[in-house]
Amino acid sequence: MSPQITPAGDWARSWTYPSAASSVPRCRHAVLDHLRAHGILADTADRAALLVTELAGNAVEHADSRPRGAFTVVVVRRGRWLRIEVRDVGRPLTAQPRHHPPELTATGGRGLFLVQTLSGSWGVRPTAAGKVVWCQLAC
Repeated sequence: MSPQITPAGDWARSWTYPSAASSVPRCRHAVLDHLRAHGILADTADRAALLVTELAGNAVEHADSRPRGAFTVVVVRRGRWLRIEVRDVGRPLTAQPRHHPPELTATGGRGLFLVQTLSGSWGVRPTAAGKVVWCQLAC
């Protein structure tokens, strides 16, 4: 999808990837390249790339969309805010995902904790086919 440009300079861009671990770094690099090309400050772009990595990784690991499933990443700039959404297809949302501070020796479980820590706000909403996990950060 090509970026949608609005008169105020706001834009939206989306990418769809197969639900596979190899898609996560491809997604991260695409988002980072897009943000840099649109003049987003390096620190903000790097933070957004980390957030996309965590959300996309969760979609691949936890959504019930494999083996031929896909997830979609949407990045929207409105004014001084970036909104990142990862949409997946799969299991219906039965409870709100929660972040827990990870154990110091844990090898995983940091995804939503990082999203909570690095973003201004975040949330989850169900869709007819799965869910959308989103976060926002100032840019």
